[in-house]
Parts: sequence; structure tokens; C-alpha cells
Amino acid sequence: MQHLHRGRAHVWRPLGPLRYRCRCGEKYLSGAVEWDNLSNWEKRLRLRQIVGMLILLAVPLTGFVSLLRVTVAHRGIVLPALCVVAAFPFLLLFVWFVDFLFEGFEVIASLLRTRVDS
Repeated sequence: MQHLHRGRAHVWRPLGPLRYRCRCGEKYLSGAVEWDNLSNWEKRLRLRQIVGMLILLAVPLTGFVSLLRVTVAHRGIVLPALCVVAAFPFLLLFVWFVDFLFEGFEVIASLLRTRVDS
């Protein structure tokens, strides 16, 4: 069941192989779609969303890393306290950033499946 994708409302269709071959030899539609099967409009929209979110998330993450560098260079009391306060939002943004990176990797994996394996 892990290879079959159920339909979900108002979200992107999952990227993956169109068909799943069971151990018994039967083939089933997986519910996923390959990158090459998407319309140009949907491809542009997905790429725009992935790149836009990566840029929007990279800006605060870069600010946090800069804050850490300044904290290490200037030993004080205020900057470490700011780093502790900023650590929780940083972790949430970092997890979100990695999630969008994985979406980009799914696109690359789909392209490899359809263009290189064929």
C-alpha cells in the first residue's frame, strides 16, 4: 500500500512512477504522476513555488547564521540570549526549508526515471 497514492483535494499530485508492480506481477496505477506528464502551467507553478519558498526561507536562515557568527566573534551576554530566542524559529524554518529541498529532489528523481531510464 505504501506505493499507491490516494487522491487528495486541493494539493499537488504526488510525483512518482505512474504504475506500481506488485511482487505477484500485477501492475496497478499508483495515483502519482511523473514530471513529464504535467502541463507546462503546472510545471511553471511548481518550480516557481519551490524556488520562491527556498529564497524566502534562505533569507532568515542566513540572518540567523550571521547572528551566530557575530556571537562567536564578540563574546557578550546579549547576543547569546538572542541566539537562544531565535533558535526555535530557526529550527522550524530549517525543517520547512529541507521539505522544499526534498520537493526539488522529487522533480529531479522524476526526470531521471523518465528520461534517463527510458
